[in-house]
Amino acid sequence: MGFTIGVTYWPRRKAMGWWEAFDRAETAEELAHIAAIGCHLARVPLLWQAAQPSADRVDHRTLDRLGIVLDQAAAAGLQVVVDLQVGLAGGAFHIPDWALDFPPATPPVRQIVGGREESRYRLRDPFADPKMLAAQRRLFNEAIGYYADHPAVVGWSLGHELDRARAPESAETAAAWLKARVLEIREAAEAARLFWISDLSALGRASSMRPSAVAETLGALAFEVHPGLHPLAEHPLDSDLALFTMALARALVAAAAIDPAPIWIAGCGVPTVPVPGDPGTFLADVVDAEVRDLYFASEAEQAEFVTQTLEGLIAEGAAGCCLGYYADFDRSLWQQPPLDRCRRARVLGLVRRDGSEKPAAEAVQRVRQRLDAGQLTPGQPRRRLEVDEREYWRDPERALRRLCEEYREGGHG
Repeated sequence: MGFTIGVTYWPRRKAMGWWEAFDRAETAEELAHIAAIGCHLARVPLLWQAAQPSADRVDHRTLDRLGIVLDQAAAAGLQVVVDLQVGLAGGAFHIPDWALDFPPATPPVRQIVGGREESRYRLRDPFADPKMLAAQRRLFNEAIGYYADHPAVVGWSLGHELDRARAPESAETAAAWLKARVLEIREAAEAARLFWISDLSALGRASSMRPSAVAETLGALAFEVHPGLHPLAEHPLDSDLALFTMALARALVAAAAIDPAPIWIAGCGVPTVPVPGDPGTFLADVVDAEVRDLYFASEAEQAEFVTQTLEGLIAEGAAGCCLGYYADFDRSLWQQPPLDRCRRARVLGLVRRDGSEKPAAEAVQRVRQRLDAGQLTPGQPRRRLEVDEREYWRDPERALRRLCEEYREGGHG
């Protein structure tokens, strides 16, 4: 399979509430639009609360709606990666009420529970808590087991940065959890392709899901890299940051003597200014519990970022890239959590909130046309890193900064 271009799909008029307010005509139209833009793939997040309203019950109405979406994607010629245990969406973690831990403890991330912000209790340990493990088995086995053979499905994500919402006791605990879940899933769906989606910041935390464990167990790696959010970015439109993430992940896997694994950039986007035609500017936004000034690009800058990112990843041999969201969200949703305090999530799309295409959509079409014509072909890494894995994880935050500087200076290529 060649390089795959994708987006994360949330309906522009529904955002994170789409599973409860499902509209099959709307999803059919928008999935067809995603294909027309030039995407091969849509990431479809199955919001946790909608899919599993209680620990011992999976909502079959929601699973039926997932089946409709998969059928519509297949009709549009799209592949689908389904995200489970979601989890992170719109700058906040959407957590079912039954998954909250006691006694009270301040969560490290912004949380939405039942449509409202929750800052008194944190997520139960998803890697060790018996209630969580039983719930995961139920969700994974029912969802994956039922749709594993669907022609549109090319993969399932088992967690999207859950180790950021609640860190595992150790990296070893996280690795053991992943192996155990995969063994259980294989009993229901032997050939299912599975992913774990990390972000770049996970490579700076000792207690996280490490690339070597993921590559060994799943045979593939997936990262979200949003340059406007990470301090290692040289500027808010730094397309090299995704290339550095790939180089570092490859080096950590090689240092652990594990076979090379394909790497997906599962999310890489920049928000645009709310008014089309306006120049890029910095706006205050909430990142977890912190208010920061983030860059909102002009639509032309977003298009240039998309082109540079896709061309760079293809040249470096990435498996594919998902570019932020399909569409910006309707203004009627901006006062509802999580969009009320996450301005960037309102405008991460390739399509405006009225359904018209931004220049970034045309940029995707041009890259896709060149791919199909054989004018862009996957290459080999030009800049490499060398890492001592044990030494790296002794102080990963410091090592991450040092290796980023080394990569920008040319690495070992």
